[in-house]
Amino acid sequence: ALHRKDGAQALQSFERYLEKYPQSSERDRVLFGIADAYVGLYKHQDAIKIYDQIQKESKNPDAVAEAAFRRGDVSFSKGDYKLAEATYAEAIKKHPTYQKTLPNAQYNLSEARFWQGKYKDSLYSFVEYLKNFPSHEHGGFALARIGELLQILGADQ
Repeated sequence: ALHRKDGAQALQSFERYLEKYPQSSERDRVLFGIADAYVGLYKHQDAIKIYDQIQKESKNPDAVAEAAFRRGDVSFSKGDYKLAEATYAEAIKKHPTYQKTLPNAQYNLSEARFWQGKYKDSLYSFVEYLKNFPSHEHGGFALARIGELLQILGADQ
């Protein structure tokens, strides 16, 4: 249902699963799915609540870190670039090693800086993104943005 972009159906399925299996070892993954469904339904605050719940309740440090970074993704998806940047910075501070494992967070952070007019910060962030994720599917977009940033910053052709 999530892949079909049917957020309502996905939400119902995930909630039924949690009712049936409240102690499931897949609980964190199901909660991430619920948060994704909320984002798809433009219920950003509900998604944030789910990520906060994961950070408070999960015993899995990977899930806790991912939830912290995904909070930034929610702000980015609704176009609040200043909050997205602040949220990513907070997640990086709390979970520095995870910055190199979540490519979307690094890419979105770079874009958030670009859309705020923080061109130098955005440039450095995109370069870091490419260093960390050289074969990621958004690498071409990052290279194009780097070229655009160099032009904006007045680099010699």
